[in-house]
Amino acid sequence: MAFRPGTRGYRVSFHFYITPGIQGLLIATVAVFLLQVLVYHFSGPFSYQRLLLWFGLVPAGVAPGLRIWQPFTYLFIHGSFMHLL
Repeated sequence: MAFRPGTRGYRVSFHFYITPGIQGLLIATVAVFLLQVLVYHFSGPFSYQRLLLWFGLVPAGVAPGLRIWQPFTYLFIHGSFMHLL
């Protein structure tokens, strides 16, 4: 493409860099969401609720129930596709 003298050509790019750590978190979040969907559809609402109680953050279950993983695993639990976005 030819430009007139004195003008600049600008390149518009929508590429952006995602660090490997953020990429891993995104992949893990989508994988857990798909697991939630599969558990709900194939095992039913009761199993889905058990999954949420076991890995979601239940403040009364962390210290007294010794579920010390809940402050870390609740970050990956999402309610719907729009919540995931």
